[in-house]
Amino acid sequence: MRKIFTPLTLYAILFTVFLYGPVLLMPLFSFNDNTFAVFPLKGFTLKHYASMAANGSMLGALWNSLAVATIVAVVATAVGLPTAIALTRYRLRGGGAIAAALMLPLVVPSIIFAVALLVILVRILNVELSLLTVGASHVFICLPF
Repeated sequence: MRKIFTPLTLYAILFTVFLYGPVLLMPLFSFNDNTFAVFPLKGFTLKHYASMAANGSMLGALWNSLAVATIVAVVATAVGLPTAIALTRYRLRGGGAIAAALMLPLVVPSIIFAVALLVILVRILNVELSLLTVGASHVFICLPF
């Protein structure tokens, strides 16, 4: 008979709960009638969403986030799918280097990768930061996924 809860399984479950627990609790706290994210919950409210909807800069930020996310998802899929097909079906010159470069965001911590992209864009390429640079950077990060 096989043991279900080995120490490694228990560690993996605890690690996952610790890592994703706060993310899963955020929507719950967003409807809480308290200024701070604490238990016990005071009651249900939509006041946080109403104050966000009344703030023009918050709505602008929300719109920018949704626009960038949508465009990045479409572009990363449109570029990543043919690239993956080409790398797996054909023997391309430099295919290994391309595959290694595409896998870079998976092995380098995201904050290190983001700061490196920022330095390359601003210091080396002298690019002015905009939603276009945010989108392009996110496409580059999302390609391996």
